[in-house]
Amino acid sequence: HIISIIYLFYVVAILITAMYVILISSSPSGRAKAKSMLLRLIMGLILVSLSMHIYQVILGISQSLTDGFLAEGIFTETGDECLKAVITINYFLFPLIPFMLLVIFFGWLSAVLRYILVIAMAIFFPITIFLYSFELTRGIGVNLMRYTLMAALTQPAQALMYALMVISLNSVDQFTSVSCWNPAFIFSWDVIFILFLAAGGFAMIAIAPMMMSGAMKWIGGMIAALGFQIAYRNPALGGAVT
Repeated sequence: HIISIIYLFYVVAILITAMYVILISSSPSGRAKAKSMLLRLIMGLILVSLSMHIYQVILGISQSLTDGFLAEGIFTETGDECLKAVITINYFLFPLIPFMLLVIFFGWLSAVLRYILVIAMAIFFPITIFLYSFELTRGIGVNLMRYTLMAALTQPAQALMYALMVISLNSVDQFTSVSCWNPAFIFSWDVIFILFLAAGGFAMIAIAPMMMSGAMKWIGGMIAALGFQIAYRNPALGGAVT
């Protein structure tokens, strides 16, 4: 329904612009500007028609990167056992356990909110392209595009943080010679190291959206603008960049 409404606005804008070119504009500069606007409107109409396919490509790239990072983030027996031991047995570190559980909760909450944002940006993606088609609303379109890319690319960033945490926990056996369930390990400084290592990993997962938002403020807007500019001359290449 949203795309159908956008189609209506595009058709009206194209008709008005075409009438201006044919009937009203008399100066060469005005006619050239109107023709350029007409081309942008037609290009925008095409991109709106392909908006869901473009969004699926963006999510596909994000999913491929995520799968690649998660393939490296598999707990070995050492990492799994040590993490369980730290969480379940270390009563003397009880004040730190709630802190870790809180960090894990915020990491989980961040992933859920990112998922909701991906769905919301999918709904607004045709509107994003529509707003970018007009000079008056282009700034809004650029910001929406930045949030779209941020939502899509936060997932592989979170997967990377998780993989780094798991790889680090899997390497615990390189600095301890006893079992994670051994009392000599449980009441050692190694436990504190593992606890903060895991908490740090989930903290990085939690703040990944904010990290990506800062990066996408410039990179995302630049890529989106480049893609739209290329699309006016080469629709296939511009669509791929976008």
